[in-house]
Amino acid sequence: MSFAEDNGKVGMIYILVKLSIVDLHAFDTFERQAIVIMSEHSGELIAAFETHSDATDELFEHHLLRFPNRESFAAYQADKRLAALKELRSRAIASTEVVVSDRIKDYNREIGQD
Repeated sequence: MSFAEDNGKVGMIYILVKLSIVDLHAFDTFERQAIVIMSEHSGELIAAFETHSDATDELFEHHLLRFPNRESFAAYQADKRLAALKELRSRAIASTEVVVSDRIKDYNREIGQD
């Protein structure tokens, strides 16, 4: 089964997040709490990985998230428990870039890989 077939359900959205990390300990503490809240809104962290910019000496973490629909994502963002973590998040993260899409492409299908 391909990525698009498995996840191309009506309404399914994917979120790509780039986080500029300034305090790794605070970030880990924040993320461990945020992931629990996210899961209660049917959100899923598909992948997370770190990168480092040699030019600016910045540490980034990138997340690929999945939610069943935009309403679930909005509910996660509006969750009061997440809002209560605002100070911790501010200490941990300098900036955030977010891309949301419901348009999944499956280029592997072109070469017969699922």
